[in-house]
Amino acid sequence: MRKFVAWYGGYVSSAPLRYAIVSYAASLLSDAFEQQRIDNALRASHELRKQTADTIDDSHLLAVHLLKYKKGTGLNEEIFHSEGTVAILDILGSRSKNEVVATINLALFRPYFLEMITPASFAFSRCTESRELVRALNVSLSTPFPTWSSRLQSQSQLYDISLENSPSTIVQWQLSWDFQDIMELIGISQQGGKFDEDQQWTLPWNNYLAKWNDDIGSAECQKLLSISEDAVATSEQIRDKDEYLLNACILCLSLKLLVFALEDRFRITEALRSPHAISWFRTLISFIRLHHEDLARLMRPDFKLKIVFIGGLALSPTVSHESSP
Repeated sequence: MRKFVAWYGGYVSSAPLRYAIVSYAASLLSDAFEQQRIDNALRASHELRKQTADTIDDSHLLAVHLLKYKKGTGLNEEIFHSEGTVAILDILGSRSKNEVVATINLALFRPYFLEMITPASFAFSRCTESRELVRALNVSLSTPFPTWSSRLQSQSQLYDISLENSPSTIVQWQLSWDFQDIMELIGISQQGGKFDEDQQWTLPWNNYLAKWNDDIGSAECQKLLSISEDAVATSEQIRDKDEYLLNACILCLSLKLLVFALEDRFRITEALRSPHAISWFRTLISFIRLHHEDLARLMRPDFKLKIVFIGGLALSPTVSHESSP
């Protein structure tokens, strides 16, 4: 929000964004401000509906984002605002295909807004209705995913974190979002415990796979994999002042394993039991054991449970517990 206000010179000229900011702020205050939350949300929505393809700009992305994440927003409303985000991104994308984005241009933040409508952003929703709504949103999602580098740049600008001085901070955030996306996408793309064979899933699933493969193939992730393998090979702990480095290594190893398995989503169990997957699993578990004290303090509990689950799937029936690392 601070970045957008600075862009406008301290005064927000965008009416939808002004109302959305007030509504969002009111939602964080006491019940005495509830009417302000409702009234300004309605005003923001009214102003957004007045926009055309020619008047839509990046301020409207933040307005919709704030309306989605204000306290008291229900799931149906979240999905509605997510669909609005996609529509705005499509309009802005078609308008700026041949434009060069300057460092201070608000267009730099578009990758962030797209990330905020992927399955990971709905991770708290567990009921059948929510999964169906998120599933429908993803089936209809045709907006191309931004590249790994553009997402890193967006996060760097958003949080004022230098990619040169603290790369693991942003890389760890991106990998954790990928990891959560995979876990949630597996859940919403299944019917009766099996992957949905509906052809509607083919395009969105392939788009996600391309995104994850692009991420794993990035220079940053390849470096993390190399660091992890070297640590396991030498049995030497990584000693680095950057506390996010260990998390980034764990997540990168997990993603490498998952993306390999998900290349054919109808044979994920078989893929996880392949020699290639088991090899990566051994590296992952060895790395965790080597750094278990630090990771117990640093890694989120829900991520630890999911990584253990991944490892369990990767254990082939022919591999005994004694032979595991």
